[in-house]
Amino acid sequence: MGVSEVAWWLGVLLGAVPLLVLAIWYWNDVRFLASLKLRSACGNNIKQGGGELPPGHMGLPFLGETLTFLWYFKILRRPDDFIEAKKQRYGEGVGMYRTHLFGSPTILTCSPASNKFVLKSAEDFRIHWPVPELVGFSSLVNVEGKQHATLRSFVVKAINQPQALRRIALTVQPRVISALRSWAEKGTINAVLETKKVTFENVCKMFVSMDPSPVTDAMDQCFEGLVKGLRAYPINFPGSASHHALKCRRKLTAVFREELEKRKGRKNEIHENSDLMDGLMQIKDEEGKQLTDDEVVDNIVSLVVGGHQSTALASMWALYHLSKSPEVLHKLREENRMISKEKKGEFITLDDISQMKYTAKVVEETIRLANIAPILFRAANRDVEYGGYRIPKDWQVVVWIRSLHTDPMNFDNPLTFNPDRWNVTSRKLRSACGNNIKQGGGELPPGHMGQPFLEETLRFLWYYKILRRPDDSIHSKRNRYGEGVGVYRSYLFGSPTIITCSPASNKFVLQSAEDFRIVWPAPELVGRDSIINAEGKQHSRLRGFILGAINQPDSLADCQNGAATDGLRASALGGEGRH
Repeated sequence: MGVSEVAWWLGVLLGAVPLLVLAIWYWNDVRFLASLKLRSACGNNIKQGGGELPPGHMGLPFLGETLTFLWYFKILRRPDDFIEAKKQRYGEGVGMYRTHLFGSPTILTCSPASNKFVLKSAEDFRIHWPVPELVGFSSLVNVEGKQHATLRSFVVKAINQPQALRRIALTVQPRVISALRSWAEKGTINAVLETKKVTFENVCKMFVSMDPSPVTDAMDQCFEGLVKGLRAYPINFPGSASHHALKCRRKLTAVFREELEKRKGRKNEIHENSDLMDGLMQIKDEEGKQLTDDEVVDNIVSLVVGGHQSTALASMWALYHLSKSPEVLHKLREENRMISKEKKGEFITLDDISQMKYTAKVVEETIRLANIAPILFRAANRDVEYGGYRIPKDWQVVVWIRSLHTDPMNFDNPLTFNPDRWNVTSRKLRSACGNNIKQGGGELPPGHMGQPFLEETLRFLWYYKILRRPDDSIHSKRNRYGEGVGVYRSYLFGSPTIITCSPASNKFVLQSAEDFRIVWPAPELVGRDSIINAEGKQHSRLRGFILGAINQPDSLADCQNGAATDGLRASALGGEGRH
């Protein structure tokens, strides 16, 4: 082989390798974008208009960004950095990014507004799990609509029966007290293992009346494997976590089905010693229907997973934070000692718990920092538009909720354990908790609020009165700040102002009567009691009077003559405002 031939092959290699790397790197993006373009060309409708996909990168073929996600989650133990990396690279935008996770093209939502949009749009987004069998096809967390409402009523009734609540209190407290005494004697404990152990024992006793035994030990191992499978790449291949989780799930189903068959011969009634399985087997709805065997077993498994994991993790983090916060621990002890003195050795009741205000704050703060349920899974039922971006039909939607609890925009010193932060309901806190602020909190929209006293009113009147080109006022904002979601801040006619100028933002304001009221810069000019200045019941009452007067036979004859007057009135009024 000559020098020239070697050089030729070397050139091909040096040119081909970068091209091959680029092809692999962008394979998923090209593949799915091309598929969507083809689908759009075939005329599929997109709710509320079309749009581009959110910014992002869809990773490697087949794997997507799952390995990157697991790297942040499992290795670095800093899952929020996965989101921060996207924010730094693509900007915060509307809090939505495209990616490819757990074998599916994915839209990742991670802002209060985008999360709430997905979770409150049940008709557009269905519940979706990467491997539905792991949680149970008929379980409460995997069904929706009527079936979800029916199952939820069964489960709530089974748990909230007075006998069930008394039994829970009697079952949980002795084991917890015994565990605390045991831990005190040991001095140093492995909090993860100890809290999981006592929690699992309580859950087994409450749900299926099982005491610690080799059977419950085997069940504990199966639940451990099941939970690992929920967090793993969904590939059913021998040796994979998902494959092992499916085997664990089937073993648990067999155990609970055997227990269910044993109970079928019992008297069909709920008594003081009934557990959750008894309740699910015996509770009837308004039509006298009962749950099927599959529904009972699926819901027992999913409730044990949820009750075991969430309670154990919360308890472990409570121990950790209390051990690091002696002042908080002191306050907590004092409150509980006061209750204990009144009880004289008896167990606490629900009435006692309602009086433990500081304990409730410790629980709230623990749950906030523990981030027990970091993500939720949904899938789009149809093409949906949000914030100018497209969420394609059948794509997986991962609702990232954990970062909201540690965002400085929502909580001051968010990584500090401070139960006293729950003393006041600040604007930040209401925003983070979703109270009274529709679609969460956030920064003010882009814009400029003008000069002192004059604000932007002169600029507005310049475009409106002098240039006679009022739309240019909006175009100048779009050119300067970008189109965004069609919302800008300003200061007009003596008041701080939010301007909405897109179909979506306009519709949002006009259809949210409970959040926005009618306002005029000078209400007296249109009449404080006029129909265009009233709302709610008063508006409906006035509208009824006016329509009744207009719709009289004599009035209808004069309608054509009044058309010009209506036009002049509309021109004079120009438009109303909202607060």
